[in-house]
Amino acid sequence: MKKESLFELAERKKLPLHQFIDGETVKWVIKNKPKFGKTGELKLPSRKILKRFIPDNSWFLQAKEIDSIHGMRHILRVAVNAILIVKKYFYEKRIENLIIAAVIHDIRRKNDKDDFKHGLRSANWFRENATLVGKKFNVEFRDEDIKEIYWLIFSHELPRADLKENKNYCRFRRGIDIIRIADALDRYRLPKTK
Repeated sequence: MKKESLFELAERKKLPLHQFIDGETVKWVIKNKPKFGKTGELKLPSRKILKRFIPDNSWFLQAKEIDSIHGMRHILRVAVNAILIVKKYFYEKRIENLIIAAVIHDIRRKNDKDDFKHGLRSANWFRENATLVGKKFNVEFRDEDIKEIYWLIFSHELPRADLKENKNYCRFRRGIDIIRIADALDRYRLPKTK
């Protein structure tokens, strides 16, 4: 019996809790890739920058999430997306805060489905482990940095309507929007059929 692809499972709303990209789904993504007009060339960030911000595997809530679609590859792509967005649009705060929020935003996921409150779990984990994170990434955090990174992580999964009235959204709006967009730009990884 042929194993169903993620695309087929998504169509039937039968996605497993932990998802790994398969060849058939990759072919579907390539075949259905959107056509974009010509854009200016974007220079990717150096590997040196990315290597500095690779989180420790032990930071993930579950080991099986490391290689899943919300795992290590996803969070590093979100970090790259955030850096590219910052290169294009001005960001007045520390770029390290954005990169750290990007690589931590999904580390406390329980699964690859609609894991409500994973942003809150990841944000709380960061706040409780800011010293450990700072050591690993060679960054000294001020209290304001910890608050900013916390809200960037926490807010990435909230519905936009819930953000509008939040004073911390108003305070960290640009960073929150960059993380949300950087995360959304990686949604190609699974066909959206809901």
